[in-house]
Parts: sequence; structure tokens; C-alpha cells
Amino acid sequence: MVDAVKNHAESMLQSMHWAPVYLSSEPGHWMEDETAWVLNLLDGRENLITGIEHGAVTYALVARGRPIVGAVAPVFSNGWYMAAVELGSWSQKDRQEPQRVEVSSAGTLAESTLTFGLPPSDKSAAAFRPAARMRTKARGVRLRGCSSLDLVDVARGATHGHFEASVRPADAAAGMLILDEAGGISTDWRGQIIHARDSAGTVNLAASNGRIQREIVQILATTKAGSVGA
Repeated sequence: MVDAVKNHAESMLQSMHWAPVYLSSEPGHWMEDETAWVLNLLDGRENLITGIEHGAVTYALVARGRPIVGAVAPVFSNGWYMAAVELGSWSQKDRQEPQRVEVSSAGTLAESTLTFGLPPSDKSAAAFRPAARMRTKARGVRLRGCSSLDLVDVARGATHGHFEASVRPADAAAGMLILDEAGGISTDWRGQIIHARDSAGTVNLAASNGRIQREIVQILATTKAGSVGA
């Protein structure tokens, strides 16, 4: 089933720009020096398994370790979000003109609503520690289980930030590009730029509209999420 879906997606992507297609979970030398399409067949898989209709298919064209084209397609709605380097971010619904998306103008953490993700391999209560600390500073904190859609929500101004431990950069590449092109920012918990080529491992992701990034990083930089350090 996975192979059939991947083969269909591969034909579609290569019709736009020929490059090899990899699943985001697959290791490969494209991480360092190869231009390639990186495909995540279902972000939010656990939601689907439990009957929660909140998930997305994502793809990104990665060149020299950075996404240059990306799209996030929610599985349970008619439409998608897309971005290209230096061309901005857009939402597209069936039979409608694309609409530009931009981040919110929230300027402080106290007036912001954030989403967060949990490390899939860490089942301890300590994994909630970053969210607990952020909850004391932010207007609200929500867990929804689909990183790409969380990043899209920041990009379109519905929320103001997102943080998550142990993220594979290749999984988040499309969402990060959409956010960046919408005027936001995504870094690790130390404030360093994340590269898709880092996908041999994982990183701790901090993303926002840009205006509250410093506050978010200041909290996360001194927080440990279970067994995962910042």
C-alpha cells in the first residue's frame, strides 16, 4: 500500500521537477548533496489510527540541505498550502484563487496561543515539561498531533508558535518553508537554523511568527523534554 501511494506521488512530483523521491523516514545521501523530493505520506498517523481527523501529506523539494518548494495537504479537507523560496506562502482550495498567507502580529508570549508536539519514543510525564513551562507564560498551549499542520497554522496566523522535541527535519521541511515564507521563523531550541540535511538525526523545533521567537527560545533553551535535552 505504501509503495503504491509513493509511486503515484513520485509520478506527480517528477512531472513538476525531475528529482529522486524519498520518504522522509528513509536515510540517504540526499541529506548532504543531492537535490530530491522528500515525501511524508502521513503526518499525524496516530490521529488517524485513533479516528481523529487531523493529518496531512507533505512534500518538499530539498536542494543543498534546504527546502525550496513545499506543500502541506490536509487529509480531511479540500485544499492545501504551498510555498516557494522568495515567492511567499499560499493557500489553495478547489476552484478558488490562491490566497496569500501571513503570520500574526502578536508581539508577546502572553498574548499568544502555541501548539506543541511530543517525542514519539518518550512516554514519560517529563515529556510534558516544556509545555508546562510554556503554559505559565503563554495565553494558551494546545496538543494536536500533526506538526506540519501546526506549522501551517502559525504561518496563516491562526496560532502564534509551535515547539516540539525530537523532530526529523525532513518531516518538517515543507511546514518550515511555508512558515518562513509567510514571515515567520523556525529554529532549534538554541535559536540555530535547522537544515533538512540534519535528518539523519532529530532536532528540537521552535517556530513562531518571529515576534515572539526570542521569548520561546529563552524558555526552551533551559528546558529538558524527558530524556531529550534542549
